[in-house]
Amino acid sequence: MLSNTIEFSIASFIFTFLLTISFYMKQKYHNRKNHLICVMLVLSLALSVIETSFFLVPKEQHISIPYLCLVRFAYLLLHAGIYIIFFIFLCETGKSDPKKACSNFVLVLSAITAVLFTLLTLFTHAIFYYDSTGIYHNGPFFFAWYGLYVLLSFSILAVVLRNFKQFSNFIRISGFYLFATTAIGGIIQYNSPDIILNSLLLTIFAFTIFNSLSNDDIYFDKYLGCLNNKAFIEKAAACFSAKKNFTIVAFTIREYTYVEQVLGQAAIDELNKRLISFLYQTFDKDNIYALYNVGYAMFVDSKQEEISAAIKLIQDHFQEPFSLNGRLERLSSIFCLAENPYFAKNGQQLIDEINNTLLDMNKNQSHQVSYATGKYLAIVQREQQVIYAMKKAIEKNSFEMYYQPIYDLNRHCIKSLEALLRLNDEELGFIPPDEFIQIAEKNGMIIDVSSIAFRKVCAFIHDNDIKSLGVDYIEYNLSSVECDNPMLATDLLDVMHEYSVSPSQLNFEITETAQAHNVKELIRNMERLIEAGSTFSMDDYGTGYSTTHYLIKLPLHIVKIDKSILWPAMKDDKSYNVLRQLIATIKSIDKKIVVEGVETKEMVDTLDNLNCDYLQGYYYSKPIPSEEIIQFLNHANKIMP
Repeated sequence: MLSNTIEFSIASFIFTFLLTISFYMKQKYHNRKNHLICVMLVLSLALSVIETSFFLVPKEQHISIPYLCLVRFAYLLLHAGIYIIFFIFLCETGKSDPKKACSNFVLVLSAITAVLFTLLTLFTHAIFYYDSTGIYHNGPFFFAWYGLYVLLSFSILAVVLRNFKQFSNFIRISGFYLFATTAIGGIIQYNSPDIILNSLLLTIFAFTIFNSLSNDDIYFDKYLGCLNNKAFIEKAAACFSAKKNFTIVAFTIREYTYVEQVLGQAAIDELNKRLISFLYQTFDKDNIYALYNVGYAMFVDSKQEEISAAIKLIQDHFQEPFSLNGRLERLSSIFCLAENPYFAKNGQQLIDEINNTLLDMNKNQSHQVSYATGKYLAIVQREQQVIYAMKKAIEKNSFEMYYQPIYDLNRHCIKSLEALLRLNDEELGFIPPDEFIQIAEKNGMIIDVSSIAFRKVCAFIHDNDIKSLGVDYIEYNLSSVECDNPMLATDLLDVMHEYSVSPSQLNFEITETAQAHNVKELIRNMERLIEAGSTFSMDDYGTGYSTTHYLIKLPLHIVKIDKSILWPAMKDDKSYNVLRQLIATIKSIDKKIVVEGVETKEMVDTLDNLNCDYLQGYYYSKPIPSEEIIQFLNHANKIMP
C-alpha cells in the first residue's frame, strides 16, 4: 500500500508547487485574504514535502526516533495549521470577525489543544509513537488529536452556513469539502496508519481555494493602473478590524473643473497619469489609491511628522506649472485628512466623507488642508434614506400631486394651476420636493419619478373637466434630465395621447439651469410641443445664470419671477428698482409674467401697478391635494374679485 500512496504524495507535491507558483504570478493585489491563501498554499506544499519524505527514506536506513517524532509533529501541526488559517480566511471573507468572542475562542482553544497534545505525547505516547524499530503507531488517544480537526471542521462549516450567500461557489465547496475529508481521512488513518493521503486530499482543497481568488483587476483603475475604490474599502476594513491608529491623506486638484472645461478630457487624462507617475516615484505604489471622482488617497501612521512630510512633498510638486496641451497651467492641491476615522463604519462612508469635505473646500475656496470629522455622514445617510423612500414610492405609485392656483390679474380669477410633486414616507414623513428631486436627478431616478408625475397630471386632466372650472392649462415642471432627452417631445405627446389630453392644456416649465445644458436639442423639442398646442414657461427666473439672450432665443410664452426677487423689493428701493426693471424688460420682449411668492395684499397691489399678468403664492392658496382642488376651484372663482 505504501508503494501506491507515494505516487499520490509526489503528484500532490508537484500540483501544489505549480499552484503556488501560479498564485505568485497571478497575484497583483496584496491584501490580507490573498496573504492567507498564500499561507495555506505554502502549508499544503510543506505538508506534501513531509509526506513524500516518509516514502523516500529507505526502510533499512536507521533514523533516530526523536527525528521521526519531530517530523510527525510537524506534519500534524501543518495539517492543523491549514484548518486554522482557512477558518480565519472565512471569518475575514464573510461577516464574522476573527476577533469576535466565538471565533477567538475557537482559535485559542485550537492552539492550546495542539500545544498540550504535543507536550503530552512527548512523555506518554498518547497521540502516536514509534517503536524501537522505527515503526509508526497510533497512540491510545489518537482521536483526541483528531478531535481538534473535528472542532475546526465544524467551526468552518458554521461560518460557511452563516455566510452562505456572501461566499463564492468555490469557497462554499472548499468548506464542505474540508468538513467531509475530515471524517473520511480520520477513518482511513485509524484503520490503516500506513496509508497517508492527507496531502492528496488537501491538494484538492488547495485547488478549490486557488479558484476562489477574485480577479485582481477589479482592485485597479483600468485607465491609471493604480488601486481603486474597492481596494481602498478593503484596506479601510482591515484598519478598522485591527483597531489601530491610522490616518488617510487624501487630495485633489482645485482646478480640475477648469482644466476639463478649457482643455478637455485629454488634458485631464494626461494630468492624472503624470500625478500617478509622481506618486509612484515618491511613495509606496501599493499605498496609492485613485478614488473615482474624488482624488487620490494613501494610508499613513498617525504621526504628525509623517503626515506633514507627505503633504509637503505633494505641495512641492505643484510649485512648478504643468504643461498641458501646449499651455503652462498653475495648479494647486487641497488636502483632506482623516485621523483615526472611526466615525465611519466602512470604507465607502470614508470615501463619501472625504469627497464631501473636498467639495466643500473647493466650493468655498477655503484652506488648503481640512479634516474629515464625520459631519457629512448624516447628509449621506439622509440621502440614502430618501433614495429608499423614493424606491418604495415608485414601486407603490405613492407619489402625490398637489396643485397651486395661479391668479390672473386681468380677468380676476384663477386661470391655471401649477402641478407640484409631493412625497410622504411612512418613516421619514414629508420630504421636501427640493430635496428628493435633487437627489433623484443625481442618481438617475428622476426618469421614473417624472414619468409617474406626468401620468398623474394627465390622468387628473382626463378625469376632471378643468375647462368648466375656468382653468385653461396646468403647468408641469420639466427636470434638467428630461430637458436633455432628445425624445422628450415624443415621450410627452405619447402620454398625452394615451390619456386623451389636449397639448393645449399643458404648459411646461423649465428652469434656468435646465435649459443651459443642450439648448439646440431643447429648442427642437419645444418647437414640436408648441406646434402641437402646448406652451412653455421659464421658472425661477433671476435665480440662475440666464441672460435676456435666452429669453429671446427660447420660444417661451411665460416668465416666472422668483420670490427671492419679490420679497426684497418690498423692503428697499434698490431691490424694488431691480424688480421694476426686470418686469419692464420681460414685457418689452412680449412675454407674460408670473410672480411667485405673493403673500400679502401689498404685494398684490404693487405687482398690479407694475402690470404683471399672473400671481402665485399663499395669498391666494397654498398647494392643494388633487382630491381637494376641484372643490376649491368651485368655491374660489365665485368669491374672488
